[in-house]
Amino acid sequence: MPRNVYLVGSVPMANAKDVFEAVSAALGSRIKRIPDGETGERGDWITWLEPVFADNPAFVKSGEFFRVHASGTGRERYTLKPGIGMENVQFPNLLYADIAAKSYATFRRLKDNRKIAADTKFQVDLVPAHSVVWLFLVEKLHAAIDPIYNDAVKREIDKIAALVPHGELAIQLDVASAVFARLERNESGRYGQTKAEMQERFAAIVTDLGNRVPAGVDLIYHLCYGDSGHRHVIEPTDMGDMVEFANRVSRQIARPIQLIHMPVPRNRADDAYFAPLRRLELRPETELCLGLVHYTDGIEGARGRLAAAKNYVRDFSIATECGFGRRDPATVPALLRLHADIADLDRTETKRTRLPPSRPRSCIRRFLSSFGTLGEGDKSQFVSRATFVIARSGSDAAIQNCLAAIASRPGLLAMTSNLVLAARFLAPELCCTARKRASKQIRGGGAPKGAY
Repeated sequence: MPRNVYLVGSVPMANAKDVFEAVSAALGSRIKRIPDGETGERGDWITWLEPVFADNPAFVKSGEFFRVHASGTGRERYTLKPGIGMENVQFPNLLYADIAAKSYATFRRLKDNRKIAADTKFQVDLVPAHSVVWLFLVEKLHAAIDPIYNDAVKREIDKIAALVPHGELAIQLDVASAVFARLERNESGRYGQTKAEMQERFAAIVTDLGNRVPAGVDLIYHLCYGDSGHRHVIEPTDMGDMVEFANRVSRQIARPIQLIHMPVPRNRADDAYFAPLRRLELRPETELCLGLVHYTDGIEGARGRLAAAKNYVRDFSIATECGFGRRDPATVPALLRLHADIADLDRTETKRTRLPPSRPRSCIRRFLSSFGTLGEGDKSQFVSRATFVIARSGSDAAIQNCLAAIASRPGLLAMTSNLVLAARFLAPELCCTARKRASKQIRGGGAPKGAY
């Protein structure tokens, strides 16, 4: 069976109808829930919420500018007007429910016309206060405004749940870099003086919001390190902070969580990144989703990250690290196809293993002789098939001979580094010594710098 696919939220298309139709056509039964794509002005995550502060009679621009990272766009923060106290601050309408009503009407119409599968749910994404006030308000207001703003988020949840049948609705809560950058930096402040205090405080906030989601409605938590300019606010050391956070929320919440999503940076196919997953303690009903799909390195890069992840967890769905909203719309069709291809990898790799194990070198010669005639998509399949033959040879000498033959082919130099990753995925039974020899052989064969 293919893995499930999850979309974080934004999809840069013209409107919700185009998003629903494109996603349904590309992913079919692989996807359980579809967002409306957060199209138009919502494409850059929460920046569209500025009128909530600009038009609010309690706030005025402060003259202080904030950037999520050094190369990010500077945004002027707001502060309270002179003479305004916290008791005067209100957020009467965050607009999530108004937008959801229009998008759900489109979703329902397409489902009635069988353009969307009958059991697919309508996904709505909401952002808790800690991320919104981090961007829009001066630091000294964060802790005090947080519960006031989150009360408004709860009212949006109530309104959305009144609009959409509960069995057809999924609500996603974003837990983004306002949380995980602070945790990674161990940055004390109004949410806690230690990492443990911050973990507890942030987990309590999003648990409280999650408990507001009615029974029968799917609840999703999207964990994130940011994507402004396609850069993280800070690079995660490993998955440790996310695992600890997910465990706390899972222990504290009074209702089921259907899915928790955790990002995987493009350059992390190493055991050190995934090892904290050993400590993950999700409830049986909660699906883990790993954001290991990256457009820039395609199926080969994903294969390596899958291999590393499977050393620690077996059952998980796949996604990108964050929404698509900040990317070129022309790349979306290919990116959706890439999701489908990666979701199907386990199934297709299993089919490819139906190769005779007794003739590894003759198989490799046959593959090499046909390599020049293959299209680019088939060349990646070649690497996986060749790796499997190597792994099934049962002999360290045969492994080295076959790897040497492959690494000597100029057309494969840009792909040879993927063989080690594929070997880990397809042949976990290979002894550590053989893996090390294979890695040394490949690197000696001329893999380009930085390719591994």
